[in-house]
Amino acid sequence: PPPTRPQGNIPTIFVRARGYAPRPVNLPADAQPEAEVTVTLTTAHRLAGRMWTADRNAPEAGLVSVYNAAVPIEELLPKAGAPPWMPRASRPTDPPLVGYGTVSTAPDGSFVVDDLPEGPYHVVGTQAFGGARRASAPPPATLANIATDAVGLELVLGASTQPEGGRIVGTVVDADTGRPVGTITVAASRRRAPDDPPPGPTTVRSADGSSMYFTGPTGPTVTQTSPGRFEATGTEVGMYDLVVKATGYVPARVDGIAVATSDVEVPTIRLSRGLRVHGRVRLPDGESPLDRTLTFVAERAGPDTVAASVVLTSAGTYELTGLTPGRYRVVATGSGFVRPPIAPLLRAGDEPVVLPDGTNDVELALDLVRGGTLRLSVADPRLPPPPWMGRPATEAQTAFGRASSLTVTRTDGAAVQHVAALTEGVPMAVGFLNLLPGSYRVKLSMPAGELDERTIEVEPGSTASVSLGQAPAPTERPR
Repeated sequence: PPPTRPQGNIPTIFVRARGYAPRPVNLPADAQPEAEVTVTLTTAHRLAGRMWTADRNAPEAGLVSVYNAAVPIEELLPKAGAPPWMPRASRPTDPPLVGYGTVSTAPDGSFVVDDLPEGPYHVVGTQAFGGARRASAPPPATLANIATDAVGLELVLGASTQPEGGRIVGTVVDADTGRPVGTITVAASRRRAPDDPPPGPTTVRSADGSSMYFTGPTGPTVTQTSPGRFEATGTEVGMYDLVVKATGYVPARVDGIAVATSDVEVPTIRLSRGLRVHGRVRLPDGESPLDRTLTFVAERAGPDTVAASVVLTSAGTYELTGLTPGRYRVVATGSGFVRPPIAPLLRAGDEPVVLPDGTNDVELALDLVRGGTLRLSVADPRLPPPPWMGRPATEAQTAFGRASSLTVTRTDGAAVQHVAALTEGVPMAVGFLNLLPGSYRVKLSMPAGELDERTIEVEPGSTASVSLGQAPAPTERPR
């Protein structure tokens, strides 16, 4: 639920303490640092009960959330056809909707929610996000306008809306040795059906508005059970694709896995070491190879885009495997959270590295030069909201985004980036661009020939920011 909205210039905060009821406090608009505010807390109340699953006739492990009863309980439930963890987009209310707390049920389905103010309350129960039933979770159980200190509550989940799928299991081995690959990353995605709800996360806030997290259709949970062995749980009946990655190997895809209600064992997945690229980097004067990561990224974009990274040695040497023939962009950035930040380094002229066919070993010296960063955002109420805001797009916004595009070029006309449609906001790969110093033209093209075009100067070692569109850039970001 959204946090309490400020009224005028008076910020509202919640004060919480174990054993007491939370209390909202309106701070004076002219409150100064070191100001002292006295808050009187009252004795807390509690709710207790048990959650069951109707179609299993057994206690259910899950989550129970308690809200104030400021809006009809229907506002807390998902739209028709949406997953049970995707609540409706909330709207501002007076008094505001506030979430008082969420607890996990015990193995026997029982729950106790403490530290509540006086009621009445809305209570919502959902199946736990993890586990084999994640994708086929039943609809939420609800109780409306529950009185203060109520006990013996019964939350009964409905029948599952989707049939539960079996596990996807498999083995990943080295193509040359046949031995299991030690550490792997497997992403499983279900192909969308025509009646599927829109993808994307839902933003949920804590009661006091101090934190934000995402829920939503996150797909199966993939776990590595032993070296080279994995299983995907939380599936539903349908068609799935896998992308398998491991450091030093070429990514592999397994497409068209039909999942029914029983487990599916995919054929053994063999990962190739691909090309080995090694050599030494030559850095600008004053730059050190320490705390730098060298990355090769294929110019061909996609979910299985080939990329490889390695931390430079103190001597400025590197060795990469897991690459395939093709064109790659090279960038050296700071390793982790380096303070002060390290400026990006690019290959001289930002020339791509071309890895040819017919060879397994390439020695390559790289001349790197200082670059800068372009931070790019688009904010326009006619476009779909960014995914992190958790608000679904309207049909009009989706149509507007489909007809809009974003282009970044050098002022000499050379193309840098192009996004053909803005149906899901600005892709992360475009939001932060490491570029050579110079002038760049950023253009947002919208329906009916409307343009928002800017010229931006990128300086070595600095970050230039630009926001396009009719609205200011959103400042409310998840913490």
